[in-house]
Amino acid sequence: MTRQNDTIFHYESKSPVFACQRLKNGNTFVGECVTGRMLEISPKGKIVKETCILPKGVKDGGFAFMRNARRLDNGHFLVAHYGDQCVKEYDANGKVVWKLDVPGGPHSLTRLPNGHTLIAVADKDQNPRLIEVTPEGKTIWEISNADILGKPLKFLGGFQYFSDGRFLITNWTGHVNPKEKVHLLLVDRQKNVLYSLENTPELQTMSSVYSTDKPAGVASYH
Repeated sequence: MTRQNDTIFHYESKSPVFACQRLKNGNTFVGECVTGRMLEISPKGKIVKETCILPKGVKDGGFAFMRNARRLDNGHFLVAHYGDQCVKEYDANGKVVWKLDVPGGPHSLTRLPNGHTLIAVADKDQNPRLIEVTPEGKTIWEISNADILGKPLKFLGGFQYFSDGRFLITNWTGHVNPKEKVHLLLVDRQKNVLYSLENTPELQTMSSVYSTDKPAGVASYH
């Protein structure tokens, strides 16, 4: 939608959707949770490419099948399988080419310029965290409640990675709904909390936000 509330792109799905991404060619990637369809959709809302990542013979992946997914520049798909507590990379035909077990349930993820993968982990093991892993699956950096005063993390949902090394983290509080709520945290590589959005009366909880500002600021979100 534009700032004037005009809809310029629309796609309606019968499946829950936790993943969408504007591609460099102007099309939009949409990941459908229940159907397991990785879709590329034109600006007019028409499906131009479709790949199904459900196991053979399965027609309904269920609500916990996947959360966030990303279409990579090489045409592969990076998918957070929340229910199975793993991350998988699929090629353009839906074949698994990389897998990493992620205890706690991955929710969001991205492939960094250095080839590492950044993953936001939920609360299935009561250890919500943001981790960076190598292609070999080794965790080389993470931030969790062990690093933050007051242990505010409940369920890491979406996140945004800035090129200067900072992370904007969304802290979904829906499963526990605590009285004291920290909705957003901006942290750096040294695990310093640079900014937090807390106890905002009009907000019950947040799942994912994106800063529309340049990396120097986080004054506006959507």
